Amino acid sequence: RVEVKQGEIWYPGVVTRVNASDDADGSGTTLSVTYVGFGNTQVVDASLARRLEAPDGGALPASKRVAGTPCLAKYLADGRWYAARVEEVLADGSVRVLFTAYADI
Repeated sequence: RVEVKQGEIWYPGVVTRVNASDDADGSGTTLSVTYVGFGNTQVVDASLARRLEAPDGGALPASKRVAGTPCLAKYLADGRWYAARVEEVLADGSVRVLFTAYADI
């Protein structure tokens, strides 16, 4: 999982392919990224991507990804982690959450 910067906003995605550069310093490497929640795929410069890190305690294990499970989720607008609840497990294993303090999906 990664986040890709578009303007001033970081969007979550999954790297589907690394397109290596022939440059000696590795510059010019691109990534094919499928955006989580949007489904579109885009080729982006690797310098615009960063690894998506979970807060202390790590990512929610697959066995806990069931509707109703409390968790922390990253809010895209500000990049902070907030209390949430799993609402739905999607086909790719990612989850749709409800931010419990704000009742916002």
